[in-house]
Amino acid sequence: MGEIRVGTCAWSDYMGFYPPHLPPQQRLSYYARHFSVVEIDNAFYAMPTVQRMEKWAQQTPDHFCFDVKAPATMTLHDRGNPERVERAGIFSTFVEALSPLHRSGKLGVILLQFPPWFASDAGSWRYLERAVARLQPYTVAVEFRERSWFEDVQRTEETLAHLREIGAVHVIADEPQIGRYCIPAVWAVTHPQFAVLRMHGRNQKMWHGPHKSSRERFDYHYTLDELAGLLPNVQRIAGRVEALHLLMNNNAQDYAWRNALDWKKLLGETTMFHTAEQPTLF
Repeated sequence: MGEIRVGTCAWSDYMGFYPPHLPPQQRLSYYARHFSVVEIDNAFYAMPTVQRMEKWAQQTPDHFCFDVKAPATMTLHDRGNPERVERAGIFSTFVEALSPLHRSGKLGVILLQFPPWFASDAGSWRYLERAVARLQPYTVAVEFRERSWFEDVQRTEETLAHLREIGAVHVIADEPQIGRYCIPAVWAVTHPQFAVLRMHGRNQKMWHGPHKSSRERFDYHYTLDELAGLLPNVQRIAGRVEALHLLMNNNAQDYAWRNALDWKKLLGETTMFHTAEQPTLF
């Protein structure tokens, strides 16, 4: 079986996770004592810098791994013109910014999470192919959010085959199944090195809003039984790649890191974690 890395999407806002009075600049190092991967999701909102990536690489152990969510402009969340985005130099700036993580061997995948209006058509595929090529030499993982990519068995096979052809990782998403702007959990592998499972929660009521904050979409705590029900699929996928990144994105309250610790327990990993109340053995 390949390595299974467990972590969360982001790390800085988990107030119940960190010891009282721990300085904010020490949170990443503390997080890396308990988890082996993290997704840098704030890159979606602001372009990362070489200096910050160098700092984060230095603050984490050799075996630690960062996945990085691509900036919103790169995934057309602003409904920008694809050709204009490519000409703007944002891809080359992004590739350069992540070079310290790449040199240190700590860069996992670049996440291209496309918006709900990015449907399966020829134009979308052309943009995706060019985006993956422009992000070389990094490995790209792709998460769709519109059901046409996996409309039926034939379309699902076409989507997976195309991802294999361009050398991209298919992101398995666990999320509510309501309407077109969500995708089913397709347990498949398209890349020999990586598989990615992102777990968004199953809050059907709040998935489509309205929201005071986007965090309301992810206000869901998985039970241990729900996670255990996914364990056979997780183990099967891990057996087909070098590393499976299992990332909790239910970032409301303290759900993400608590469910990540639940996963470590299910996978047989033992670690001593100290909450503010008492130490807990997983």
